[in-house]
Amino acid sequence: MLKDTNCKCVVCGKPFYTRPYIIKKGYGKYCSHACHGKSNIIRVTNTCKYCGKDFLIERWKSDQTFCSKSCRMSSQMSKPPVYVKCENCGVEFKIRPYKLDKVKLHFCSRKCTYDYRAKIPYYITVEGIEKSAKAKIGKKRLPFSDEHKKHIGDTRRGEKNWHWMGGKSFEPYCPKFDNEFKEYIRDKFNRKCFICGGLEGNIRHAVHHIDYNKNSICNGHGWAFVPLCMSCHNKTQHQRWHWFNLLICYWANDPEVNFNSF
Repeated sequence: MLKDTNCKCVVCGKPFYTRPYIIKKGYGKYCSHACHGKSNIIRVTNTCKYCGKDFLIERWKSDQTFCSKSCRMSSQMSKPPVYVKCENCGVEFKIRPYKLDKVKLHFCSRKCTYDYRAKIPYYITVEGIEKSAKAKIGKKRLPFSDEHKKHIGDTRRGEKNWHWMGGKSFEPYCPKFDNEFKEYIRDKFNRKCFICGGLEGNIRHAVHHIDYNKNSICNGHGWAFVPLCMSCHNKTQHQRWHWFNLLICYWANDPEVNFNSF
């Protein structure tokens, strides 16, 4: 069943329906992306507040009141300055009137600004807390149902996942790739991560296959392994060609490495 229309497109005049909360935010003016794009092209005529000249401006910028940056700056500088008190030391100083609406707290120098923030952090105020609390109201969504969770899982599992590589994770490792071999690799590099150099802690470093081949040991490539910390090992799971070239070049340029030996 179609819902009743509650808006009218400002470009083509076509009536359409949009959600009430979108209208409250000031949106719901266009019936489609095409009309929204056309509205950016349409120009309206405004009169500059400073020089009095008429100028063309895009409709979505129709609240602009000056024809150029120079006119805006000239208008701001033409008004006489006003005196305000420094929030920190109480000294009176001059500021331009346009700054009264932009800034609530005024300081005569950077030193006073830093001193004031050190005493009372500007972000921990009653007004700031109330404002942040109001902003959070209505943003919490309801938890997903079990059916929806299942749907998300089904659409991202197996071949539908963007990281799918033909089921490599289900392939078995070489039988020689056991705990004894892993400990040998970790000791060989002094229990340090090969990339960042981090020492091994409570969690043992992972032993990484440089060529991403699970049968490297069985194929006689016992050199193609390095220990990596959890952070670095996670990085090597993406952009594999980059990490393969980076690590393989190290072995190729190291004269101590014998590719024919274990």
